[in-house]
Amino acid sequence: GNHGLRRKRKPYDESARVPGIVRWPAGGARGKTVETLFSFVDMAPTLLGLAGLPVPKQMQGADLSAVVRGETTEGPDAVFLQLFVPFPGDQVPKGWRGIVTKSHTYARFEDSPWVLFDDENDPHQLKNLAEDPNSVPLRERLDARLNELMQRFGDSWRFNSNALAEGLLYRHKAFYTLDEFNEWLKAAPTENRPRQ
Repeated sequence: GNHGLRRKRKPYDESARVPGIVRWPAGGARGKTVETLFSFVDMAPTLLGLAGLPVPKQMQGADLSAVVRGETTEGPDAVFLQLFVPFPGDQVPKGWRGIVTKSHTYARFEDSPWVLFDDENDPHQLKNLAEDPNSVPLRERLDARLNELMQRFGDSWRFNSNALAEGLLYRHKAFYTLDEFNEWLKAAPTENRPRQ
């Protein structure tokens, strides 16, 4: 994709909205395309549902096995997105949370809205409505839904921290803090930089 193998840290459709392809020889709607919202956390409950097994109550995600079997196209009204650890090298200065609905994409930092797109009327997400005064009621509604999902999943802004990533970058058989890695990146000749 446009962001390479690893640069998918943003809520834009080209990073977050990836087509899912399901092949299930035992049944299902063959050759059918649906627009049902599906998140990676829905994979395990859906597979359990297809296997006829109960989904544990503590498991996150939705059982969308009925969609795979072609019984419905109904699914969640919103998909939750999150990034805990900021990554300045990818122009993501803070952790963020967001949601994708059938018609909108909304993401915010802890202290302010970030992006709001009307995906139906602006499918290429070129006009950010987050600061548009006319979009305040919509933004508040999406923000309330985002807060509901954060509470349901036990998410907290407390997890936004560079400290969580300290010492986790490994290069040249050594661990680097984010600051050390960023300094190395600035000094590294172009041919030695990590591939995008």
